[in-house]
Amino acid sequence: NKGGEVSIFTGKSRCGFGSVLMRRIEDIARMRKMQSIWSWVLKDNIPARCFFEKEGFRSEGSGVKTYKGIVREGVVFRKILK
Repeated sequence: NKGGEVSIFTGKSRCGFGSVLMRRIEDIARMRKMQSIWSWVLKDNIPARCFFEKEGFRSEGSGVKTYKGIVREGVVFRKILK
């Protein structure tokens, strides 16, 4: 089940676009009565990991995904919505 999965791709880093998008995503998730949202981030994607941590997500451990036959290691982040 991918319910609540968040993916954000922006052309620029550290300009506030991601934070603005995240606020809107959280608002929509709350309106849909979701209790949490989550994201899977590549293990080596330090900027994305820092972003999700800054936005209040906490690591739930590692996980793998396969895309076009390539297995990738990542970290699962989750944010509990209040």
